[in-house]
Amino acid sequence: HWMSFEQMEQAFAQEPRMVIIDFWADWCAPCKRMDKYAFSNPSIIKKLNEEYYPVKMNVETTDTIYFGGKAFMNAATDDYHELALLLGKNERGKFSLPTVIIYDKHFQPLRKYHKYLHSKDMLKALTF
Repeated sequence: HWMSFEQMEQAFAQEPRMVIIDFWADWCAPCKRMDKYAFSNPSIIKKLNEEYYPVKMNVETTDTIYFGGKAFMNAATDDYHELALLLGKNERGKFSLPTVIIYDKHFQPLRKYHKYLHSKDMLKALTF
């Protein structure tokens, strides 16, 4: 059950949990493969629904997203959304897809993956 940032923030305020954010775009073939294989794996689905607040974000959305008391938007329709850029940059300050970020119960980033994750790797990433 994928959530929006707004839904996750409300649920997180009531009961802190781990959070996973999957950043994707329509044109991202590895993102689609992760949906088809990793995110449809029954073990991964069970783990996400029981232990995480799973958020899926289209990085090219033009919707305004309210998160952390601020409004984030995508001013250009052919660019990445500013919330994706803020949260999803790699250590060199670049954003690439696919990107998956796992946060702890204090919403501190634990792991960032800027690559395709097979089901086995995804399950390992979700297990602590």
